[in-house]
Amino acid sequence: MRLSTKHANQQTITMYDFTGGLNSSISPENIGENQLFRVVNMEPDGASGLLKTVAGTKEVLTVPFKIYSAYYDRINKKFILVSIEDEGKKIYAVNSKNPTREGLTSLATLSGDLKPIYTLWEDGVLIASGGKLQYYDGEAVQTLSTSPDKCSGVYVRNGRVLVSDTEQNKIVYSAVGDEENWEENTNDDSSSKWVETGYKDGGKFIGMVNLSDAIIIFKDNGYVYRLTGNFPDWNMQEISRKLDCGGRLSFCSLTNTVLVLGQYNLQMLDTTQDYSDIKAGSISTQITNQLQQMPLDAQIVFIPPLNQVWIIGENGFILIYSTTYKSFFTRQFNSNVITAFSYENNVFVVKENGIYILDDSSFVDSIEDGSFANLSWSFTSRRMVSAHEYLLKKFQINVSPAFLDAEKDSINVGRIKLIIPTSTKYADDSELIYDNDTLIYNNTTKIYPEVAMSSTIKCVQRSRAITVKGNGRHGRLVINSIKLDIVEV
Repeated sequence: MRLSTKHANQQTITMYDFTGGLNSSISPENIGENQLFRVVNMEPDGASGLLKTVAGTKEVLTVPFKIYSAYYDRINKKFILVSIEDEGKKIYAVNSKNPTREGLTSLATLSGDLKPIYTLWEDGVLIASGGKLQYYDGEAVQTLSTSPDKCSGVYVRNGRVLVSDTEQNKIVYSAVGDEENWEENTNDDSSSKWVETGYKDGGKFIGMVNLSDAIIIFKDNGYVYRLTGNFPDWNMQEISRKLDCGGRLSFCSLTNTVLVLGQYNLQMLDTTQDYSDIKAGSISTQITNQLQQMPLDAQIVFIPPLNQVWIIGENGFILIYSTTYKSFFTRQFNSNVITAFSYENNVFVVKENGIYILDDSSFVDSIEDGSFANLSWSFTSRRMVSAHEYLLKKFQINVSPAFLDAEKDSINVGRIKLIIPTSTKYADDSELIYDNDTLIYNNTTKIYPEVAMSSTIKCVQRSRAITVKGNGRHGRLVINSIKLDIVEV
């Protein structure tokens, strides 16, 4: 038997690929078929590419002070926190395996007033905050009195510590293997050395980052330099005069590329195959509106377990760049985010009152008072416009929900709305575990897996344009497909 239709030109539109991400720079009818005009708290699944809701958070540690900065010390397995208190910006450490308020150890006061830049070194972490360089060795914080006075950044290369001296606009190298030795000896190649960045170019040093076998140096006048080699065979080369860099934290390294955030632009520095030249190109033409919401010195962090770069905005807003799909999505946390970092496969989100971990099983997030509330998700697809009118005859969604109650979570086309189906309405058809002797130790497969559920409505709706929208806040889900039976009339 063959299903028939009285409309010869009926077509079925199936939507499931939204890996093109956010494109809000042009009208919604002109964006790509796999792009979204709006997307909040949704991202592509790393394996399938299907659009899914983001993970929620759960509490790791709350603290009795306001967090100014944070870092994970992988060498000593500790969280380093910098507080804002009446006595100044204090440095704390706490064991990451069992973090408690009682386990917080007050170590020292930050030597400078800038947001710290950290790097791993020998027994712990070097900290640069605009004053003397500081070093945490797992037990105590030492202020290195012989280091330059204005260390705004710190970096490690070939057994030396490099700091950016903003007062003298140069990069200073420590002696080989000794973070406490900053005395230059012209007769000793292993002693402390320095190199000026852009002699009399009129700009001030912003920061430095690794790219392949070179150090990339940014200045506030748009000049960018590449430093290659080691003393005495080093070479400083100008590579750009028009690259806008927002601040000391507004760039990050992704193995062989560097992302740089300017005022209204996100650029990627990449090495070319010919002579190892470096080229710069904008990747943000589709998200100009979102970049305008960002602070001028917004922080960029790479989150390896997610293959994502997070650009951290204000009031919990995060602009996400997927390194897998080369596209953008957005997150909206329930309260302000200070920074984020990862170790092993865990992703930690630092807020003003504590540390939280992304939790795939939840869709809640902390608010300012420390309690938790549901996140909200939404998306808007490309708008399809007819020269005449569209007649929508059938609308079907197929989703994999991970929650029970979805009274208002829905996906709609115009006034036609489909409520997200949940497991309270359908029987679970997963395999029984009775008489199954397979060991479950270290088995991450769910005993009751998420199942695909469909909801369908036959309808008669005429309109000049068709846009699919969705929104909700009751839990996590994956959108497997959206199908529309339409006729152009």
